[in-house]
Amino acid sequence: MMANRFHSAHLSEGNLPVFNLKAVVQETGVSAPTLRAWERRYGLPRPQRTPSGRRLYSRRDIETVRWMAQRVAEGMTIGQAVALWRELEADGQDPLCVPLLSRPEPFPAAVDLSRLRQAWVDAVLAFRESAADNVLNQAFALYPPETVCQEILLRG
Repeated sequence: MMANRFHSAHLSEGNLPVFNLKAVVQETGVSAPTLRAWERRYGLPRPQRTPSGRRLYSRRDIETVRWMAQRVAEGMTIGQAVALWRELEADGQDPLCVPLLSRPEPFPAAVDLSRLRQAWVDAVLAFRESAADNVLNQAFALYPPETVCQEILLRG
């Protein structure tokens, strides 16, 4: 009975809902509560439900989650990512097939990182805790945590 519900002529292999929530979490790194919140608030992804109410995701759903997580990693809010997704769909484009330009880090940013690193080191060596905190707060506002840790804290 369930097989009939999910099989139809218009479903391609990538759209067949065969993955449970745990599999999606493992494949995408996005937590189950976050996935459920995205579904509830934004309607993305769009899993099917089994007769018992369990979610079943397609390969496309997994790629959708990855796409959204990548936009968030690039600095968008989830709301902005969903708005971009819907805008692309409204323009008749498949968001998963549209190449998005990632923001290259301009050369001056490297100069800014070295300036921030030096300011942090100077503050730490002078035992100026609040100045060191201010430098790190500025760095975290401008760069991803991984960059701040690698380029300022570890190299400083």
